[in-house]
Amino acid sequence: MKQSQQTTLRAAVTLVGTGVHSGDEVKMILHPAEANHGIAFLRTGLPGGLDRLIDARHLAVTATELCTVIGDRDTGAVATIERLRRDYRSIVDFLIAKAGVDSHTLSALRESLLTSVKP
Repeated sequence: MKQSQQTTLRAAVTLVGTGVHSGDEVKMILHPAEANHGIAFLRTGLPGGLDRLIDARHLAVTATELCTVIGDRDTGAVATIERLRRDYRSIVDFLIAKAGVDSHTLSALRESLLTSVKP
């Protein structure tokens, strides 16, 4: 079985927007990761100033109505993660498009934002 090449971001990227279901302002920071790390979410802003690290694994899924929720609503959860899990390259493409870059340089810029990691 051929192992696929893993990639990660070269540097952290910050996205700010409005939550699809909550309407609340959301700030998401994507950080580079080591090989075989997978995706994890650091849920901040919890009562008492606590944070919670939640691995994006199937066992962490607690709801799937309208969106995928991982974690527990009482101790900290993250919702609508499927868009990031599906393909973070589309987020990179979105960032490039938002910067007004034409399609001829899209591939080169994508490669400058992503880097290979060895397992």
